[in-house]
Amino acid sequence: MKAFPLFCTHEWRKQVNHLRHQLQILRTMKIGAVNKTFKISRALTRTLGLQHDLTVLSQRLSKLNQSDQGTELHTLEKLLKSCQTNYAAEAIKLGQRLSRKLLKAFIKSIPS
Repeated sequence: MKAFPLFCTHEWRKQVNHLRHQLQILRTMKIGAVNKTFKISRALTRTLGLQHDLTVLSQRLSKLNQSDQGTELHTLEKLLKSCQTNYAAEAIKLGQRLSRKLLKAFIKSIPS
């Protein structure tokens, strides 16, 4: 699995942040059981933020590495790519859990 493109993580994170803020309001109003969904959205936001930060750092190191072919930079870039991939996989898992929670909540809200 590859790391996500920079734009993708940024947009996804923004949308999850909007959702998280809405869930925060529902939590304070004690509407429904939104605690687990809120916690998943918070974890997803953090994971996407870390993945985004590593992508930005990796891009900046790439520019440095073009002028200096040091092995330390190359090793660091490989480590960053590995971490980005791990965060991307974690974000996908969290996103799937969040989607399932939201879908279940939506189905429960439909009157029979």
